[in-house]
Amino acid sequence: MQSIFRIQVVTRFGWSTGLLIICMLVGCMTQKINKPKDQRIVSNIPTDHRKTGVEGQRHVDKLLFGGKLVVLRSLGEAKKIPAFLGPEVKRISRAKTHTCQNGRQAISVVITTYMGGETWKKYPLALDVWECGEGEYEYPVKLTRKKAKELLDHGIAAAQKRQLDFAEFCFRRYVNAFPKDWQGHQNLGYLYIDRETELDTHDANHPELKPIVRNIVFHMGRALENHTPDSVALQFDLSRVLMRAGKLEETKTVLDAVTANESMSQLQKMELENLILEWTAHMKKR
Repeated sequence: MQSIFRIQVVTRFGWSTGLLIICMLVGCMTQKINKPKDQRIVSNIPTDHRKTGVEGQRHVDKLLFGGKLVVLRSLGEAKKIPAFLGPEVKRISRAKTHTCQNGRQAISVVITTYMGGETWKKYPLALDVWECGEGEYEYPVKLTRKKAKELLDHGIAAAQKRQLDFAEFCFRRYVNAFPKDWQGHQNLGYLYIDRETELDTHDANHPELKPIVRNIVFHMGRALENHTPDSVALQFDLSRVLMRAGKLEETKTVLDAVTANESMSQLQKMELENLILEWTAHMKKR
């Protein structure tokens, strides 16, 4: 399994502290979860905000793995479910059957805002869950590696065709099933760089740019924390994103982290020098 773009074998070094600083500045946030004792998170979603099945979406149906799709169109109801659940939350084993806390046998479901219009744009959510009754779900679910690989492969293929919404649907399911795997986060980070390119703005204050940059920082940071083999390349690309967004202090944090990496090749050192010169030029324009 590979990321969408380049692969370079490099060494990870000293990223966690820098990521924390950057996230504090650009606003990376995850939701705090109060978990039941057995670690299963239960949500209740009113049925009038649900739509089961979507006609003409065979590429989605193929990746439901025998389950069904629940599309949330209400932003308020969607936000009751975290878009990303970190590794501190225990995953429910992806067996063929599951018994819910209420004693019912569960049904496999993907709950999402994908194909939910503006709700998807404002709050992209894609999470494999167990449906335990009318509008009642338990999550997060840990997919099998085989099914996760299918999601990753389909997401990469879609991203290469510029089908970014479907690619994000696949990658978000992947990172929620395997939050400590760098591949899903790295692909999401580059997908949001594609979204930045599509936005095509030179205005650092553009209202749509801030959530894009926040997602790039968050997911590339997670990929670095989880030992991507592309660490130097990711930090170079991240620094360029931050400079384009006018976030020069955050850019310096990233460049300092790269500078501390003693295993860079000569070409990487030259690229770093060029980035430092570019950053210096931006600082002089302030």
